[in-house]
Amino acid sequence: MSAFPELEAALDEAARRLYGRRRRWLGLRGRVPSKSRRRAVAATAHATATPLGTPPPAATATPLGTPPPAATATPLGTPPPAATASPRGAAARRGARAWLPRAVAALACAGAVVVAVALVRAEPERAAAPPTAAAPVAVPAHTLALSRALAAAPAIAHDADRTVIPHAELPAIAAAEQARTPYPPGQSDTFDWAATPADPRDMTSINYRAEVTMLVQFRAACIWLRYWTASAGEQRAAATQVLTDAVRWPALRKLHTWSAVPAQAAAGNAAALAERARLDCR
Repeated sequence: MSAFPELEAALDEAARRLYGRRRRWLGLRGRVPSKSRRRAVAATAHATATPLGTPPPAATATPLGTPPPAATATPLGTPPPAATASPRGAAARRGARAWLPRAVAALACAGAVVVAVALVRAEPERAAAPPTAAAPVAVPAHTLALSRALAAAPAIAHDADRTVIPHAELPAIAAAEQARTPYPPGQSDTFDWAATPADPRDMTSINYRAEVTMLVQFRAACIWLRYWTASAGEQRAAATQVLTDAVRWPALRKLHTWSAVPAQAAAGNAAALAERARLDCR
């Protein structure tokens, strides 16, 4: 402890009055008072200090029975004094008012982005929805009539005409044979006749009319076999009738592997017909 506590207290009080607390000197202002100011502070404190040993002033006694001073009454209805606004509080309120519109605008933009993203993500789902399946088309009576006519047609005379067909005429001759052959509704034979080898000496070339007739009818029977496995109801019943005729078409009359097809179709044996299509209709 110091030997002169009263003197140090007086010095501290004088320094606080002139310059504030010491922490403000070092913390806020970042500097120590100059030597001349410290001397002025010490002189002021010495002048105002109470000499050592001087008794403290006697307290003024209030006579017994003296009523306390009356409190100043505020008239009824008088509004309370307005509070003095702090500059720092006013600045904070102004900052909050300036920040609020920006926050609202940011939230609105974020909401718009979320809605837009949701619409964009929902669009592919709507576009990918499968279309409503159309009602199956019935097999026309004219198609069934062509099937019956082929069943009654004469056999193919393989040795009757051995004239080689010019390769350029092959698509037209095949189209004429297809016009006399029945096909399921909306289907046709897409075989590329022009892509076959043009050299008659090639083993895979098609050179005679009988070969065109046999290939057209056999391919048509395979198309009906696949149509039967993919259809139901009246469409399957019509396909069963055509397959029953097909084993008597000129191109299939001697094809023994198809002899069981009519019975399998009538019995609804889809597995047997699918196996026949896998083996013969590739």
